[in-house]
Amino acid sequence: MKNLFRTVCLLFVCTLMIQTVAYAQSETKKSEETVVVLKSGSKLQGKLISYDPNTEVEIEILGRLLTLPSSEVKRIVMPTSSRNINISRIQTKKIYHRTNVGILSNDNGNGISLNYSALYQHSRWLAVGLGAGIDNYYFQRGRNVYPIFTEIKSYLVDGNSSPYVSLKSGYGFIATNAEENQTNTKGGMIINPTFGYRLGSSGVFMDFYIGFRFQSAEYEVNNGWSKSHQDIQWNRIETGIGISF
Repeated sequence: MKNLFRTVCLLFVCTLMIQTVAYAQSETKKSEETVVVLKSGSKLQGKLISYDPNTEVEIEILGRLLTLPSSEVKRIVMPTSSRNINISRIQTKKIYHRTNVGILSNDNGNGISLNYSALYQHSRWLAVGLGAGIDNYYFQRGRNVYPIFTEIKSYLVDGNSSPYVSLKSGYGFIATNAEENQTNTKGGMIINPTFGYRLGSSGVFMDFYIGFRFQSAEYEVNNGWSKSHQDIQWNRIETGIGISF
């Protein structure tokens, strides 16, 4: 009877030790797995195979490979540490479309600017593209300028929310308005450096900016009893908001 009791106790102790070792190995395995946190709040735990902030994340869970768009991932927690990888970075090798509206102001008068541009984001530091728009420097008829420009932009932080600097340069065309007694008009060069801050997530972004806009133009006016030639250099402070996707 005593031998039976000792045997049962020995089996119990052995079983407990095996379970303890198995549990420790399981916890160790879990601690060596990567946790992918989704923007929806869900968490995936497994072996990280690869990730590209611009395209997709690959994670192996229970022997099955799962591929997710990077745009759905909030962060990645690496194994055996609390280090997080934030993959909400500037997406490169793609074209962004941006529309912005700005107020052009100085002591001589205020106007408005509406521009569209398409930029190819080569890297975080460099985006290049073309754009066009309509500007009015005096809030009055006959003063519309139609710029066509190139644009260079650089983000200062590798994240969806980031400050940036940009430069637009090109030529502003002017249409002659006979109702305003204009007999001839000529556009000129446009230069538009700006500093701004972009906010948003992967998809649609909003940015706020401030900058300077320089535009030259010439007008010949004949009102029937006198002629005049106006050689204008507009220098404006521009503040505005942009939407890009």
